[in-house]
Amino acid sequence: MRCLNILKPTGSTSPDTEGLELPMQIDEMVKVIEDALDELKAKDVVRIDVRELTSVTDYMIIASGTSNRHVSALSDNVVEKA
Repeated sequence: MRCLNILKPTGSTSPDTEGLELPMQIDEMVKVIEDALDELKAKDVVRIDVRELTSVTDYMIIASGTSNRHVSALSDNVVEKA
């Protein structure tokens, strides 16, 4: 099992982030992640809205693969696209 935690800043304007690409909006990020999973044919993709349950994240996206190699490729693709 592999778990990914992809965090993006929420639009800080500090000197440390000046000139960096603006972060994606959450809906856009969810779409990019789901598309990355679909691209490599992930199985049983589920999006869970947890905005009312926690302040840590808005969504949990859970997917499975057909083998360890497939799951590894899925996670690598999500990291690359997001």
